[in-house]
Amino acid sequence: MMRFILSALKSGYDIQNIVVISSDNNLLLKAKENGLVHRKMPETYLIKEELSKEEKEIKAGIGAI
Repeated sequence: MMRFILSALKSGYDIQNIVVISSDNNLLLKAKENGLVHRKMPETYLIKEELSKEEKEIKAGIGAI
C-alpha cells in the first residue's frame, strides 16, 4: 500500500495531477496524509464477491440436510 503512494509521489508528476481512486479506506487515508487527491470508488464499480461452492449449494438447496 505504501509502495503505491511512494511510487506516485516519486513519479515526477505534479502532486495535484495524481488522483487515487480506491475502495480501500487505508489507502485513501495514506493518500490524504501525503497530500494526494483521493476519491472513494463508487460501489457500482466494485466487483461482487463470488459465492463459495458451499454457499452456492446452500442457496440452490443442494446442501440442505
